[in-house]
Amino acid sequence: MRKTYIVNGLVEWTAAIQAGRATISVPFTGGAFTKYGHTPARFTTADAAMQRIIESSDHFKKGRIKAI
Repeated sequence: MRKTYIVNGLVEWTAAIQAGRATISVPFTGGAFTKYGHTPARFTTADAAMQRIIESSDHFKKGRIKAI
């Protein structure tokens, strides 16, 4: 199943997420600030392993990364 994750308040961000002894880089892109509002940076994946890594990260647990 395809899932999209967002980061509010940022236009671009590369999250460094720990997965065991490895660090996974997750690129959030496509955000924008205009006079009409804000579009958050987003990352979309259908990879179940990547979804598990993101959803078990501190960034996700603390609300920095959100699933939509």
